Amino acid sequence: MPNLGSRLLHPRRVAPQVVPRRKKSAMPVVVEADLADSLSGMLDACFGKDGNFTVFVEEEIGDSGAGKLTEFKVWASLLAQRSPVFESMTSREEFEECRQAQVVIRDFSAKAVEAFLRFLYCGRLETSVGTLVEVAAIADKCQVPSLHSQCMEAVRENLTPEQACEVFASADKFRVAALRVEALEMICAEPEKALRRRPSVRPEMLETILSLCSLCTQKSTFRSLLRGWDKAGEELPMPAVSEAVQPGTFRTDVLYDLWDRYDRSGKQGSFVGYWVVVVLGPGQAGMDLEKLARNNCYNMYQKGWVMWMLPHAQVHLTGFHFSRAIPSSVSLRILCSQDGAAWHCAVESQEQDIEAGATLACDEPQKSVKWFRLEVLNGEFDSEFCIHGISQTDLLSVN
Repeated sequence: MPNLGSRLLHPRRVAPQVVPRRKKSAMPVVVEADLADSLSGMLDACFGKDGNFTVFVEEEIGDSGAGKLTEFKVWASLLAQRSPVFESMTSREEFEECRQAQVVIRDFSAKAVEAFLRFLYCGRLETSVGTLVEVAAIADKCQVPSLHSQCMEAVRENLTPEQACEVFASADKFRVAALRVEALEMICAEPEKALRRRPSVRPEMLETILSLCSLCTQKSTFRSLLRGWDKAGEELPMPAVSEAVQPGTFRTDVLYDLWDRYDRSGKQGSFVGYWVVVVLGPGQAGMDLEKLARNNCYNMYQKGWVMWMLPHAQVHLTGFHFSRAIPSSVSLRILCSQDGAAWHCAVESQEQDIEAGATLACDEPQKSVKWFRLEVLNGEFDSEFCIHGISQTDLLSVN
């Protein structure tokens, strides 16, 4: 028998294996810094110091008509990377701005233009909610969609009742329709907070705000708010407030609000036909009238029209929204009427996508309305149809 133990105690020695060393790669070694912060801060620090293009902002100061000129030195190639408008303006000889290496801006404030230019430099801006509205308008005009959407989102996230009047006035001035209606709706929803101090807005804007708030505020509360402003003894505009009509309530879904009132009142009488009347047009015969009237579930709208009439309520219209997204392939329009005879076109889709839940700014009628008509001109969609506005009703008030 072989002596296994001896092998265990004295194992055979094995010559070490020689492993050839690998040759070092000829590729360069890359050491990367975190440029997201360092480059952004460096570009921000360089803003306005020098450049090959000048942005002038010309503003009128006060009622005297005196002008103020603010100058920003920038690099054309940097702005051109972010904005197609600046790219054309700074590189095409047929533009006067390119030949003179400057542009004069007269329709925006220097504060907003500086915030916009700084964003093009370093991808960051810090300013007030009111100025963000103006920056959104500049971004839209200069075709910087990412900044436009970021500004819109930031305004919506940070908007408070106390800032709503400023945003409303700014959005009206710079024609940012969606933010205009959203700010106005916040004022109507919480007038006592929004109007605690007199808004610094133009007289016609103040009249619009007060006219709406008088519809959804108790008369004594409304007068008390205005008296709190009267420090200089000046006469303030007082909209006519009818003693016969109870103050309304701002709602973002008028139809469901009526259903909720009906439900909480013990469901007295018939909802369809007394609280809300629904009329179906051609192509809509299979739709459920009660679901359409109470608007608490999705309805499939096809080519044709549906009409709602509120026998005991009237709505001072501010806007609409759909609970589900509607593609641009669907063509629709929304009409409203005070008497069911003369119709006013409030919204038309114009072959554009409609985002789910996005407030649709409408061409507001001059008076409160009782009739609504949704017309589907092409395509179909499945959604709730929500009416925004101040709803006033002579039906049972339920707390």
